[in-house]
Amino acid sequence: MKIYIRWDMNTDSWTGTRTLLSIHQTLEGAIAAVPENMSAKMERPATDRYVKNYTYEAIEEREIGA
Repeated sequence: MKIYIRWDMNTDSWTGTRTLLSIHQTLEGAIAAVPENMSAKMERPATDRYVKNYTYEAIEEREIGA
C-alpha cells in the first residue's frame, strides 16, 4: 500500500528538518491539499524522493504494510 506525505520544505533553521503537513491515501488527495497559490506557480520537476515538488511544499510517496 502506498501513502503520500505532504511536507513543508521550509526547514527549521535550528535542526534543519522539514515539517509534516498531512498524510493522504491518494496522490490526488495530497495534491488537492496544496494551496493553489503554491501549486499553480511554484511546481518544480519531481525528484527521486518527491513525486511532486512545489518549492515550499513537496509530496513524498512511501510504501507501507506487508
